[in-house]
Amino acid sequence: AIALPGNEFGSAPEGYVSVEQMAEVCADELTAQTDGPLAVYGHCIGSFLALELTRQLERRGRRVEFLAVGAAFPFPRLVRWLPYSDPWRFTGDARLHALIKRWGGPDDAVAPEVVRFMLRNFRKDARLAFQYEQNRTKWTIAAPILCIVSDDDELTRGYRRKYRAWSALSADVSLAVIGEGRHYFVGTRAADVAAIVGDYATLRATR
Repeated sequence: AIALPGNEFGSAPEGYVSVEQMAEVCADELTAQTDGPLAVYGHCIGSFLALELTRQLERRGRRVEFLAVGAAFPFPRLVRWLPYSDPWRFTGDARLHALIKRWGGPDDAVAPEVVRFMLRNFRKDARLAFQYEQNRTKWTIAAPILCIVSDDDELTRGYRRKYRAWSALSADVSLAVIGEGRHYFVGTRAADVAAIVGDYATLRATR
């Protein structure tokens, strides 16, 4: 599991400037500390860090068994031509917090300072992912991609068509669907996600 400096409550903000920079640090640590099989999982906007991490691991000569992406698709190529790089710049904190709760985020009472911290990180991570997709060139990874979605996630409606967009990045793309769990199913349905990933790993090992 990757815990990015600055993303834990109480920690000082970290001056990461790009997804590529974050992935480079992670890839360096992984290649230095591990020598066994690797698979990578990313959820929502974290899927783009996972994608770039997979690419950088492969560039270092490390085989990645597969990349699993949860609740995310590649951005439409239209974003390359948009004159802004902050997708939430016109959305206030109260509105954004309400949206996150509607998508399945924590709905219990949270201290105002925690909400501000959470929203600051959400905006930063979303901005970096958006910029990454704006600037991403045409390349592919060798690892197969497993796209996992929840059937009741409003952010991934039309997933049976949209997941195929990952085919621009890998020659082997699969889809797995969880019946319910909304957008943050990696937390609400963690056991189901683990079972899907485990079954896929077993399937890949038998090929």
